[in-house]
Amino acid sequence: MTAHTPGPWSAEPNPVFGPSIRVTDEQDVTVATVWVNPLDPKAWGAGNARLIAAAPDLLEAVTLLQAALTQYRLRDVKKRYSLCVADAAASAAIAKAEGRDA
Repeated sequence: MTAHTPGPWSAEPNPVFGPSIRVTDEQDVTVATVWVNPLDPKAWGAGNARLIAAAPDLLEAVTLLQAALTQYRLRDVKKRYSLCVADAAASAAIAKAEGRDA
């Protein structure tokens, strides 16, 4: 288990500090603030906020996927290489999200 604010997280316009988007937990506690740069394309700020808000769900999904890949790889030797590559990528992403080396 990682040490981060439990999900789910959501993204919404920040009513206090604009132009920004708040990423909050279930108790409306701010997890992150995404500042919207007027020089960037308009979709970037909202997209970045959505990506941050999805982080706990993405981490859980990749963790489950990695476990499933490990089980499948052990059964089907012919697919071992491609699954090893996917497993290594999942391990690196999980390690990055958990703040540790892969």
